Amino acid sequence: MTKWISVLTFAAMAYPACAQDDARVIAGYEQSAAASASPVQKMFADLYFAQALSSRARVWGDLRLSSMPQQINSTAVTLTSDVAKAVATTPLNRIARSGEFLVGVETRVLGNPGATALSLIASDGATAPLNPEPGRDRFFRQYYGGVRVASQLKSPLLLDVEIGQNEAITGGRLAATVLRFDSFYALPVPGAGFVYLYGTMLMKTSAGGAGSDLYRLGVGIDFVQLLKALRNN
Repeated sequence: MTKWISVLTFAAMAYPACAQDDARVIAGYEQSAAASASPVQKMFADLYFAQALSSRARVWGDLRLSSMPQQINSTAVTLTSDVAKAVATTPLNRIARSGEFLVGVETRVLGNPGATALSLIASDGATAPLNPEPGRDRFFRQYYGGVRVASQLKSPLLLDVEIGQNEAITGGRLAATVLRFDSFYALPVPGAGFVYLYGTMLMKTSAGGAGSDLYRLGVGIDFVQLLKALRNN
């Protein structure tokens, strides 16, 4: 498992050097919790890429890894150095304690990709939980369809609004529809456009039944943009 994580990490970091489209390699800290549960803090890594198929269509993939819960004491001033230190010193088998991946397609219907654009998206993937259920021999499946708003004005912003199904939210079965909101936003701070805020919200559309809603909020460093900033300076 660690071997494959290393390969994926290397590929994600090498991708921006040879591709002409979009990529991010973000590492940082997040807080997450299911409904009626106490929040926990964890390290996370998010590896994303997109490759154009035509002037309006492209494919994309997103891999997210999370660590075991831990106490986080970083501040806005120490965030960059703390994240870099954590990435360099934390064993991979402690970071990759749970994971999620999505692969999808995107078709732009309005706007300009260099400014603000609206796209239709569809995605499919799975979640590997931190504490798998006894006897379960497969990941939790998920799939969605919806819209994506991407803006490059002032600070990069990405917002996905999707509806679909997710076994991790509905008690291990594809039993009800789930709303998913994903957002990434680069802080509009001169010289620090590599600091990103992100949020994810997963909500059942009907009350009752097994499972519960989930949220994640985090802050991290995009190492692709950080390297560009260091190169420019």
